[in-house]
Amino acid sequence: MLGMAGAASASEATDADRTAQVVESATGTGAVARAPGKGVSVPPSAAGAVKARTADGGSVSIGLPQTKNVPGAKAGRGTTVYPGAAPSTDLAVQATPEGGVRALAVLKDKTAPREQRYAIGLPDGTRLVKAGTGAVAAVGRDGKVLGAFAAPWAKGADGRELPTDYRIEGNVLVQSVQTTGSTAFPVVADPWYDPPRGKAGTPSSASPARARTGRSTELRAEPWPALRPSAPEP
Repeated sequence: MLGMAGAASASEATDADRTAQVVESATGTGAVARAPGKGVSVPPSAAGAVKARTADGGSVSIGLPQTKNVPGAKAGRGTTVYPGAAPSTDLAVQATPEGGVRALAVLKDKTAPREQRYAIGLPDGTRLVKAGTGAVAAVGRDGKVLGAFAAPWAKGADGRELPTDYRIEGNVLVQSVQTTGSTAFPVVADPWYDPPRGKAGTPSSASPARARTGRSTELRAEPWPALRPSAPEP
């Protein structure tokens, strides 16, 4: 659960509300949980880690790409915002139904970094594997998928999808977003983690292993066992 972050100033509250509106306009609110599910915790400040469960009852942590430890503020319809947590970038977290979580970066203008680095804490013996869909799975020693990040997604202020992808550097998930001179800022990008339901390797109906296609609200069925590794990165 989100801890007490301390009293936010009026300007901080306004910034958080504004950013939550931008984020929820991009993500929609249908998959935003009012409160974190079992095993999910949202950090009270940007230097903390988001935590969620794996399919076998273990824990995964997601470190936010912050350079400034600012307090989080709950705003909108369930979005926790960390205003100014990185250069020209606000960060945000949304709990999603059934134990999932989104970690979002809001690139406020053209000076914002185009890469966001998320340090992923995994159970012993678990590794990150990139699938051909662009999704990234957390795979246990026995080869079963314990959780996954949906295929990456980014959207400009005009609603246009932007090219984006993941690469894996050890246990760091790096999301890159491509912008041009015509990109409408702010840009929202969101790694979305979710564990499978039931036994490991079995998807839920809203699992991010169902890779996004086309618009951000569209999902294509992609059973967890079919998350085959992509070609090795150079």
